[in-house]
Amino acid sequence: MNSAEEILKTLQNQSFKGKDLKIYIIIREIRKNILDIKVKEEDKSKNLQVRVHTDDVKAPPWFTHAYIIPLRNLGLNEPLKKEEMVNLLNEGNSSMDQDTATLLKKIIKEFGYIQDDGSRNKLKFKTEKFKKQKDYFRIKMKTL
Repeated sequence: MNSAEEILKTLQNQSFKGKDLKIYIIIREIRKNILDIKVKEEDKSKNLQVRVHTDDVKAPPWFTHAYIIPLRNLGLNEPLKKEEMVNLLNEGNSSMDQDTATLLKKIIKEFGYIQDDGSRNKLKFKTEKFKKQKDYFRIKMKTL
């Protein structure tokens, strides 16, 4: 595992554990090796954009992998049930931070509505345009 993959793992672990919990919204899956990673602060409210550079031929050289949003920006101290969180992220509320609300509107406009990602983690979500790509090399290896 290279340093960029380790940085991504620590970002995910910090999002789901500790006192300052964060929501992790996956935009696009990483299929190949990560060459480099950039974590960009979107605005003053500490929403993060995770940009990744991979050696995948089918993907663009740099793309947005995920957004990380602190729970306190949504006006919450603890995570709600998964369905309630999805409704909150898609519709918003009055106690939400203004910068976070505009970021969520931007995500919905560009990548579609936010959905449950199917995992047990209460803080991990994906967008409508998120599609898991098949790795055809693995499928060939299974058939042999």
